[in-house]
Amino acid sequence: MSRTVPLALTAAACVLAACAPDRHAPTSAAPPALAPLPPLPPEYHRDVLGSPDTVHSVAVAINASGAIVGTIGTSQLGFSPPMGVMWDASGLPVALGNGLGLAPTDISDYGLITGNRAGRSWVYLTPTKWVQLPLPSGATTTIAAAINWQGTIVGEMTNRKGTQLPVRWMQVRGGRWSAVALPLAAPWIAGGAVDINALGDISGWVSDGSGIDRAWVWYADGQQQEVHKIASHAGLRINNKQEVLLHTWNAHGVVEPTVVHAPSGDQSPKVGLPVGSVASGLNDAGRVVGIAPVSLSFGGAFPDAPVTVLRGSARPAEDLPSSPAANVVPRGTASDVNICGTAVGSLTRFGVGFRRAIRWERIGDCDFDPAPVLRVVPR
Repeated sequence: MSRTVPLALTAAACVLAACAPDRHAPTSAAPPALAPLPPLPPEYHRDVLGSPDTVHSVAVAINASGAIVGTIGTSQLGFSPPMGVMWDASGLPVALGNGLGLAPTDISDYGLITGNRAGRSWVYLTPTKWVQLPLPSGATTTIAAAINWQGTIVGEMTNRKGTQLPVRWMQVRGGRWSAVALPLAAPWIAGGAVDINALGDISGWVSDGSGIDRAWVWYADGQQQEVHKIASHAGLRINNKQEVLLHTWNAHGVVEPTVVHAPSGDQSPKVGLPVGSVASGLNDAGRVVGIAPVSLSFGGAFPDAPVTVLRGSARPAEDLPSSPAANVVPRGTASDVNICGTAVGSLTRFGVGFRRAIRWERIGDCDFDPAPVLRVVPR
């Protein structure tokens, strides 16, 4: 984004660059004052997604077309199970049939929706047509985490010994899916798949029981690779550039969001979120969304302010906007971001602990034109 440089900055540029001084000028003369830079214009505006004002609602995922999935509470007090919903591009909610108690997790670019309920995983072909995903061999429960444009779903299973293992469901003919556990080589004894890109590469985590897990990638060609040691299972998103969002320790021992190019291990450019932030979404342009610390009136801080940053951009990280007119306060979470840079999440309502589902749309051009990357034909 271009910015006008004040004339005073031009006048002061030679001073800042340590140019040779005028030998006739008095050495005691004070340098000219730098004019302040104009404030950056806002990059986002926010919309409250449609839901009753008296209930809890949360948006968790968004696809390239702007369709969003999440949950809406079914009672004012929030004690009843939530209802799985999809919001279309206009922000109107559509209830998922048989969706009471369903927790949606992702929506593909062709509108297939994954979710979980009571230890089993589901895929919605439309809001009124759904399929229960099969249990992998030896599994007692499953969690579906993500789905790509091909309809491949990834997540984790728990076996009879209580061990978590990564799993993939592949779409087969007739609107059915087959399940298989992803391979784990020694010394890894447990793991989980968290995300899958359009290429079929899968990101997740593996554990050897030592207490320090690793970010891991299972590539579409059958190869697999350790990416980095991780401090938590937060993030672990993979984009179509094979970059993985993870959380690890910096040189000072502080946990921070990091994006690693899986094949090369390159970690540049830095994410640039405030210290103490937790990131949850990554798109192909390198935009990261998550939550940043909020200072408390009685001291301390905790991550609870939705925030975004575009890696490699001169623009610093910024809070995603809120407004009293929306009956919310600027505390909540940003859960996901699509290829255009539109983010979704929730903000806390005034006076109560319930949240409202929010969409933050970019002002201006998209982050990234998907056309050169994804030229796909639906099945």
